[in-house]
Amino acid sequence: MWANKHLRRGLALICALTLFCPAALAAPQFATKEAAPGTLSRQTTFEGDVQYLTTENVTLNLEGAIFVEFLAEPGQTLQPGDPILTYTLAMDENQLLRRKIALEDAQDDHAYELSQRQKRIDEYRAAAHSAPTQAQRRQNELLAEKEELLLSRYIPGAEAEIARLQAEYDQAAQANETKQLCCAAGGVLHSLIQISPGDAIPAGKALAHLYDPATLLVRVANPNGELKYGMTVNLLFSDRSAKATSAGLVVSAANVLPAAQQSGYAYIRPTEDLSALGYPSVSATAETLRLENVLLVSDQCLEFVNGGYRVRFLDAEGGVHMRYVNRALAAGQNVWVIQGVEPGDKLITK
Repeated sequence: MWANKHLRRGLALICALTLFCPAALAAPQFATKEAAPGTLSRQTTFEGDVQYLTTENVTLNLEGAIFVEFLAEPGQTLQPGDPILTYTLAMDENQLLRRKIALEDAQDDHAYELSQRQKRIDEYRAAAHSAPTQAQRRQNELLAEKEELLLSRYIPGAEAEIARLQAEYDQAAQANETKQLCCAAGGVLHSLIQISPGDAIPAGKALAHLYDPATLLVRVANPNGELKYGMTVNLLFSDRSAKATSAGLVVSAANVLPAAQQSGYAYIRPTEDLSALGYPSVSATAETLRLENVLLVSDQCLEFVNGGYRVRFLDAEGGVHMRYVNRALAAGQNVWVIQGVEPGDKLITK
């Protein structure tokens, strides 16, 4: 009895730790670089898709738009106003056909009603002209005048209804016409969403990603370890035969090289004239990295293990895997990652 009581307490404690301690549910720690399968716990949360480093996401804020075709390709430099893709707001074909039939029926009915009313007026006029007596003549003239009055009242309402149906049909037909989605800002087209002609586009979904080619992410070697946000930099590009230099301004969201660190990555915007900025200038060698290969990842997804950083991600079947990444620099609550993650990876938070 005593043993069973303590056994039940022990089982209850294990269950409590499993439910309320996320660490107890963490996937096994793997010492190798190879990704290994694991089991996804119901306590695990997800960070979402890995994002590109971009200056603009091109979106279409129209519900139910239908994709037609792309007009630009990744790597293409776009100016403001350049088209990226074509789309249509095509409604159901039966709905458009019903509007067309309603318009044509109203036009036919109006034409028929006009002819019938005018025919009666002409008949009354003819009867008045051939009437044998004054009284009969006057009676037919009054009937003709009455029909003319009714006709004058009928025409504005009928024409207004036809105009309304015409406007509705024109608007629907215009919506079916193919339109272009253009970018509001210039840049290099990095990527497009994976869609096929005829696919519906949800309102607000990012359709394309642009990045600013005038902003560089560079590997820097700074002997004094003093390169920080807001500082100007004289960049010596080590991959150029002429050892050409270029000035730039550090625009990363966090300090790039902490104290005593002599190398790392800096997010730098080239600048023509830095003399008026008033910042002290330092020198750094620079190895340019392809900006379109830099991805934004939440720092909650990265683990520091054995001197390197790794992430856990889900495969298509929901299994947990591990992968080491090449971390660049911090940017607020996020980290720029150069290698090890792909757009669309589902990462798991710590």
